[in-house]
Amino acid sequence: MIKQIAAIGALASLGLATSSHAEKPGTVRYHKLGPLQNGAFGSGYKDRSKGPDTWRVIGKTGGSDYIEKARERIALYRAAELTESAGRKYIKFIKTKSADLTTGLFYGTWSNGTEFKLDFQATDTPDPEFHCASDVLRSECKTIDAVAAKNEIRPFLDFGK
Repeated sequence: MIKQIAAIGALASLGLATSSHAEKPGTVRYHKLGPLQNGAFGSGYKDRSKGPDTWRVIGKTGGSDYIEKARERIALYRAAELTESAGRKYIKFIKTKSADLTTGLFYGTWSNGTEFKLDFQATDTPDPEFHCASDVLRSECKTIDAVAAKNEIRPFLDFGK
């Protein structure tokens, strides 16, 4: 009986350690992912350069941080930061991909995490036909305004410690 209580306590503390609820309802934590935040655990972003003014950003949500469109918001916000740091105005989409994440525990698995991969180029030239200055999560957007994207997405992200 004592072993069962200890096991339940260990699982409960695991749940508390891996779920980081956002401070405001409807928001998700925005931060760089650490090395132990893989699979369905943790929410945040990873990025890497793929060439001059070109990056891959991964926005990830996991555990209790899953909120619809959060992974896209995380990735787009980071893309906007990188675009601005490159001195450019627009995010030009090259490729996107979404995936569900599965994590195993003991003998079972569950899927409660998702990620959104975004390959993009920072540019000063908006797409003449499919540029979006607002409502940046629309699928028809080929370029989006970096400043407008940050302003639109910021209320959905928690920048706390």
